[in-house]
Amino acid sequence: MSEPIQINSEVEVIAYSFDRVIVCDTAEIAQFLIANNFHFENNCAVLSIDGYPENIFSTVMQMLKQNPDLKVYAFHSATPRGVTMIDEKLQLIVLTE
Repeated sequence: MSEPIQINSEVEVIAYSFDRVIVCDTAEIAQFLIANNFHFENNCAVLSIDGYPENIFSTVMQMLKQNPDLKVYAFHSATPRGVTMIDEKLQLIVLTE
């Protein structure tokens, strides 16, 4: 019998990308969207500005880099903090990650 083929599933996952990403200003909003399968129904990644979900955040960021036509949406509260996210933090997360 031959040896089973070893597949690096992380490499396979990173080769895939999303059409869109929604960056939320809080982990709670991102968690709500994920819990309701928003990401599956809309072929989009859902992340929070502060790195939620922690266990897959860096992998998803690598996946997003695969799509030069990626559309980035901000989902934020209508507070000064939420509005500031668009001007400051969202640019940082998209450009530096």
